[in-house]
Amino acid sequence: MKNSLSRLIVLIPCCIGVAHGARAQDESQTLSSETYELGVGYVSDDAYRFGRYNGLQDEGPYALGEITARGYRDDGAYWRARGTNLGLDSRYLRLDGGWQGRQEYFIEYDELPNNDSDSARTPFQDVGNANLTLPAGFDIDQNLDTALHSFEIETNRKRLGLGASFITRSPWTLDVSYHRDSREGTGRIGGASGGGGDPGAGLLVNTTATLLPAPVNYETNRVDVTLHYARDQAQLDLAYHMSLFQNDDRALSWQNPFSPANTSSQALAPDNELHRLTLTGGYLLPYRSRVTGVLSVGRMTQNETFEPYAFVPGPGGADLPRDSLDAEVWLTTAQLKLLSRPQRKLRLDAALRYDERNSDTPVDTYEFVGRGPIGTQAIENNPLSYKRYRADLGANYRIRSDMSLRGGYKYDRMSRDYQDEERERTEENTLFAKWKLQPHATVDLALYAEGGRRDGSNYRAPEGENPALRKYYLADRDRTRVGTSLDYLPSDTLSIMADAAYTKDDYRNSDIGLTEATQPSYTLEVSYRPRQDTTTYASFTREDIRSRQAGSEAGTTFPDWKADFEDTVNTYGAGAKITGIRAKWDIGADLVYTDSTGDIDMKNLLPGGGVTPYPDLKTDLTSVKLWTLYHYRKDLALRLTYWYEKYSANNWALDDLQPNSVPGLLLFGEDTQDYDVHAVSASAVFQF
Repeated sequence: MKNSLSRLIVLIPCCIGVAHGARAQDESQTLSSETYELGVGYVSDDAYRFGRYNGLQDEGPYALGEITARGYRDDGAYWRARGTNLGLDSRYLRLDGGWQGRQEYFIEYDELPNNDSDSARTPFQDVGNANLTLPAGFDIDQNLDTALHSFEIETNRKRLGLGASFITRSPWTLDVSYHRDSREGTGRIGGASGGGGDPGAGLLVNTTATLLPAPVNYETNRVDVTLHYARDQAQLDLAYHMSLFQNDDRALSWQNPFSPANTSSQALAPDNELHRLTLTGGYLLPYRSRVTGVLSVGRMTQNETFEPYAFVPGPGGADLPRDSLDAEVWLTTAQLKLLSRPQRKLRLDAALRYDERNSDTPVDTYEFVGRGPIGTQAIENNPLSYKRYRADLGANYRIRSDMSLRGGYKYDRMSRDYQDEERERTEENTLFAKWKLQPHATVDLALYAEGGRRDGSNYRAPEGENPALRKYYLADRDRTRVGTSLDYLPSDTLSIMADAAYTKDDYRNSDIGLTEATQPSYTLEVSYRPRQDTTTYASFTREDIRSRQAGSEAGTTFPDWKADFEDTVNTYGAGAKITGIRAKWDIGADLVYTDSTGDIDMKNLLPGGGVTPYPDLKTDLTSVKLWTLYHYRKDLALRLTYWYEKYSANNWALDDLQPNSVPGLLLFGEDTQDYDVHAVSASAVFQF
C-alpha cells in the first residue's frame, strides 16, 4: 500500500503539471477534455488469484488514480495523457505530444503482475536465488515437514517505452521506438538428479526429480525503426526490428533432496538476439485491384556457455563436444496478396505465402544419462529447419441484393529438415464455402462449411518410440467444420445474435495417439435498449472440447487402453446501464458466471482389465460488478463501485497432494486458488 501510494503521489502531479503547463503556454489553446479520477478502495480478503493481473491480492485499502486528458493549440501543437490503475501494480501511463503532421513523440510505462500461487512449499532456502541449499541436517524421510516453508510463485513485468515519428511534406515518414521489458520474480522448473550408480563405470541410475523455485530476472530490449513512403497509388515500408533478451541467472544449482551430499545444476533461459528486416508494399492496379507484398529476413542467435556435465558419463569420463550451442537460425518470409473487384457483384482475393526456417546450428553428439536400464546413450541435437508454402484463393459473388456466396481453396505444405524426422513432408488441402441470405430487412442468415485433408510422406517413428504412435500435428487428418449464424433486428431497440459451429478432426491412420477430436460450440447474445438512456444485454456461450486417445502400456502396435476426454465450458453474462436518472445519476451492472467440467473416461481393453477412474475437474467463477456515478456539478462527479468475485476449483492434480506423495518426486504441495472476495471503491472525478 505504501509503495503504491508513493508512486501515485509522484505520477499524478507530474501528469497534471504537464497538462496545465502546456495550456499555460498559449491562451489560444483549445482543450478537448481533462479528466482526473482520485479515490480509495478496499479489498475484503487476501486472494492471490483474484489479484493475479490487477494487483488486488492483499486485504486492505488501495489507491485509485486515472487520467484522461488532451489539448491542442492553433499551431498544431498537442499533448495527450492517459493513465489507468495508477495506484496499483497494474498501472499504465502514456504521454503523447508534438506537432500534428510534423513531429510526434510518446513515452509510456506499465506494469503487469502475474500472481500464480501463494500455497507452494519447499525445503530449499534462499528462494529467488540461483543457488538453492537445504537446511543443515535435512533428511527427506525424517524432517521434511519441519523444513518446508511457504513461498510465492509470481512475476512482475515492468515496461518502459519511448518513441518518435517525423513527418515531412515529402512522401516519407520515419518512426522510431524503444521498449525495455524487465521481469522479476519466482517461477517453477523441474530438475532431475542422480541418486546412485557406479561412478567408476560412468553409470547412473535411480534418477529423482524435484520441483524447484526458479529465479526470474529477465530483461528484453527492443528497437523498431520504420521508414514509410506513401503516394496516391503506392505505399512502401522498410522496417528494422531488434530484440535482445538477457537472463541475469545463467543456471540454477540445488542440493539433491534425496541425497543432500550431491549438488545438481541445469541451465536457465539463455541470452539470445533477434534482428529482422521487413519490406512491405502496396500498389493500386486497374480494375479496382490492389496488390500487397511482404519480404522479411531475420537472424536469431544464441551462444550461452553450456553447463558442465553434472556427472561425467562413460568409462574414463567424457567432455562436452563444444562449449556452447552456437545456435544460428535464419527466418525468411515472403507474401503476395491480390484483392480485385473486376465486376460490381464479384470480389476476388488470392494470397501466396512462403516461410522458411533455416537452422545453421551445429549438430554434435552428447552423452545422455537417464533412468531406465543401466548405461549411457549418445544422442544428437536436432536443429529444426523447414519450408512452408501456403496458398489461399477466394471469391465472393453477390447473386442478388439479398444473397451472396463465397467459396475458396487453401493449400498448406510443409517440408521439414532435421535429424530422425518423423515425417519429412505434410500437405493439407481445404475447401470452404459460405452462403449469406437476407430474407428480410431485419434478418441476416449465414451457413458455412469447410473440409480439409492432411497427408504426406511416410511416417517414420524415432528410435525407442512406439512405431504405431502418430504425433497429432504430423498425423494424417480429416477436418470437417460446419456452422450457422443468425442476426435478427426485430426493432430499433432489440437485437439478437445466435451462432452454432461444429468441428471434427479424424486422425484416420493413428492407431496410437490422438485418434479423434470434436468441438461443438453455441453462442446467443441479446441486446435491448428500451429507452435512449437505458441499455441491457445478456449472453450465453457453451463450448464442448472432446477428444479420444489410444495407448499401449505394453508398447505393442495395437492399443490396450483408450481414454475419452470431455471439457465443457458454460459462460453466462448479463448487464445493464442507465444514464441521466434525474439528470444526476448513472448506474450500471455486469454479471458473469462460468462453470467448466473436465471428464476423463479411461477404458482398459485387455481381457479382465480394470482402471481406477479419474475424478472430474470442476471450476466455477462468479463475478458481479455494480457502479454508480453521481454528477455533483459540471466539473465534479462521485463514483461508487462494488465488485464481488467467487472462484472455486476441484483439481485432483493439486488437491490433497503433499510434497512427498509420489516416490522419487518432490513437489510443492500446492492448493487450488479458491477465493471469495468483495472489493469496494469510492472516487472523485474532476473534469475541466
